[in-house]
Amino acid sequence: MTSFAFVFPGQGSQRAGMGTAWRTTAAWGVVERVANATEVDVAALLLDTDDETLRRTDRAQLATFALEM
Repeated sequence: MTSFAFVFPGQGSQRAGMGTAWRTTAAWGVVERVANATEVDVAALLLDTDDETLRRTDRAQLATFALEM
C-alpha cells in the first residue's frame, strides 16, 4: 500500500524575503497572476516586506498562498 501526504505551509511560516530563492524560477509568473487578482504588490510582499507586516493575517495568508502555488 502506498501512502501520500500533502503538506502546505500555514500562517506562522512566513518570513521576510521568503520569495528570494524562488524569484529566478519560471514559476515566479504566478506572483504576477496573484497580484493581478488581488491588486496587491505580491512581489514586494515576498521580497521586501518586513516580518511585522507579514504577521498581519491578510498579508501572511496571501504570501503563503502565492508560494504554495
